[in-house]
Amino acid sequence: MCSKNVMILCVCCVAVVMSCGYGRCSNFKDEAEFAYSDTAGNSDVIVFSARNSMEYAFSQRLEGVWKAAGRYGKSGGEKNVERYSSEQRINYLFAGKVYTSVITKWLTDEFAGIHRQYYIGPALGYRFIDGPAHFLSTEAGANYTVVDYVDHSVERFIEGRASAEYEYVIMPKTRFKSSIEFFYNFEEGDAFNINSEVSLVNSLDEYLAIKTIIEIEYNNKPVPSTLKKTDTVLSVALVFTY
Repeated sequence: MCSKNVMILCVCCVAVVMSCGYGRCSNFKDEAEFAYSDTAGNSDVIVFSARNSMEYAFSQRLEGVWKAAGRYGKSGGEKNVERYSSEQRINYLFAGKVYTSVITKWLTDEFAGIHRQYYIGPALGYRFIDGPAHFLSTEAGANYTVVDYVDHSVERFIEGRASAEYEYVIMPKTRFKSSIEFFYNFEEGDAFNINSEVSLVNSLDEYLAIKTIIEIEYNNKPVPSTLKKTDTVLSVALVFTY
């Protein structure tokens, strides 16, 4: 059985679809991803993941974004993956390609040593290229972060954040996307995190696509120190866009 938190995320994704319907909300966009693998025999591994990204345009300059994700897995009947996150942001477009954001995020991943993590902070972004085939944007900002580790230690600190996103429309139904995010702990000069993602999206029709994803997460100073610094996930997901 998958974790209740993952199932709740799936229900939320379906509820969004049913509440808005196809093409009825011109100022609303939603993208839901589902990936599942189950092997038996010599290997007994179950991994299920779901992600959802919702965008709502309050006006031509102001938009809200909510991203939620969950991953759950078992190997040999023992749970070895359980990660959930929720990120909310408000974006305001000043003029041209410059925008500002307020971002808040919650994360739990006990197998990576994190019982709970929260952060909130502002960011300033610039859209260098905005289509039609290439899209490139960057952001820089600062967060107030609280991390409650599984070893019962707690850290509170200010960290810098920088990110970049790139998308290339190879063909009308094929897109390449990549992103990288860097976090730097100002209070500990040797503590930083890098999260990156590369994906290839092949659309089957207007609403359905197949997405191949490689995610890499690097923590230069994990707690406890016995944990590995790098986590890598390769998955193939079914994507619904509304």
